[in-house]
Amino acid sequence: MDLKLINQEIAEARLFRYSRSFGAFTGRQIADLLFLNTLALHLLYLEDKTVKRAKDYAKITVAYGNFALFRTAASDLYLLAYALLHPDNQNMTFTKHSESKKFMEGLQFDQGMYIKYLRMVAQSRAGREYANMYFYRLENQLKIKDSRYKRWRRLISTYKNLKFAQRNAIYAQLVFEIKRIGGGAGRGSELVPALEPFLKKRGYRDLERKANKAAADAQRPSFATRAAGTVAGAIAGKYAIDKLRKAKPSTQDKIGTGIGAIAGYWASGRKRQK
Repeated sequence: MDLKLINQEIAEARLFRYSRSFGAFTGRQIADLLFLNTLALHLLYLEDKTVKRAKDYAKITVAYGNFALFRTAASDLYLLAYALLHPDNQNMTFTKHSESKKFMEGLQFDQGMYIKYLRMVAQSRAGREYANMYFYRLENQLKIKDSRYKRWRRLISTYKNLKFAQRNAIYAQLVFEIKRIGGGAGRGSELVPALEPFLKKRGYRDLERKANKAAADAQRPSFATRAAGTVAGAIAGKYAIDKLRKAKPSTQDKIGTGIGAIAGYWASGRKRQK
């Protein structure tokens, strides 16, 4: 009986399952997702209404003691940690596999420190000073370079002193970034559903829709871009007519200019869409 196949089919970790066993991610993305999901876990730990959920999730993640074995019944965080610690395992094939494996092998992810942090959360002992120190070290261990992630880490370190709008912004940014990296798999992340109620409650229900619209608009050519293409096409069309015909009747000039303008307009719009 193929136990590997069975394990993959009954995997309970949502992110693992929805990402084709992490096959949708590079090594860099695996490290980013572990960092972002751990920040998300800590946010839940800092909120009175979700602290129990955070503690329970931390307990589940360290239930096996360490990340030595591939366990499909484990949490997303367990499997992300397992992937970073065992990039040559036979249960996962990453995007750009050789490059991803080399990247993860070069990390200094400290398993003992991570387990200690999760146990501190599970036991309600992850105080501000300890958490600040640990997240700074985790950032370095995972070679986090994205300035946004570093900013979120610093803001979370002063979470109790943040204004209402600042807290809302962190929740929104974390959720959107986890979803962005994961694509469709990002929505399957176990901690995203725990964060989303804060967004809906606090007026951020339409933020994702606006963000998606902004991204889509960015892919469309602007009027100015298409106008520039139109002018260029008009000039090229007129030049082509002059060269081909070697004659300059006014009617031929107008036809060449018009055809070039139309071609330039549509070409300028299509190039961005390919």
